Amino acid sequence: MVQTGRSSKEAAYAQLKRAILTAAVRPGEPFSERVLAARFHLSRTPIREILRRLQHEHLVELVPRRGAFVRRLDPQEVLEIFQARETVEPAAARLAAWRADAGVLRRLRRQFDALELADRPAALAAMVAAGRRLHDAIVAACGNRYLREMYEILSAQTARVRQMTREHFEIERESYRWHVRILEALRRGDADRAEGAMREHLRVTREALLRWLLAPEQRNGEPRAVPTRVRPTRRKRHAHG
Repeated sequence: MVQTGRSSKEAAYAQLKRAILTAAVRPGEPFSERVLAARFHLSRTPIREILRRLQHEHLVELVPRRGAFVRRLDPQEVLEIFQARETVEPAAARLAAWRADAGVLRRLRRQFDALELADRPAALAAMVAAGRRLHDAIVAACGNRYLREMYEILSAQTARVRQMTREHFEIERESYRWHVRILEALRRGDADRAEGAMREHLRVTREALLRWLLAPEQRNGEPRAVPTRVRPTRRKRHAHG
């Protein structure tokens, strides 16, 4: 499941987090404290601390009397992740249009050109990697530390979303087309087009992914509508003795 590295708490945390983000362990799979303690040569106390840390990052779910599990992304959470990204990344794209390094953009363009004829499922991993580099480069070039920090906060969940989209060639092929449009707007220094293309790219990806996630719940009637708003969460009332 996870390769054993340095037997330290931080190394164990890094390896478990990477295993989740790369889908080496799949959503819903359990984590055994006993097995992890033996694997990393740690006591169960630091293992519990690592699992609580991963829970705080929304990567692990701790279920009373059952244990720890890799957290599943449900449609509502995917919606919230994209809503956050649709606030941060179009703004970053607008700023990057004025600041992006021409050499970086040329290298990205060559990478996307190499994928232009690879219109087949075998190109999925390369499409995902090129898209990630473009998004990272845009935020790195935007010159706004707060946008960069918000992007970094979202990075773990964004990586999990990419693990989902990379299983679907049609979603990634459409993303590739939007990435090319965004890159061209950046090369032209067109802030309006860069911002608009990034926003539309995220919207289209969100809707396609949510439609796929909701597909098992669709029945013989009309397809379920893709959610566009966060459902309010009701707090449970607890009786007091």
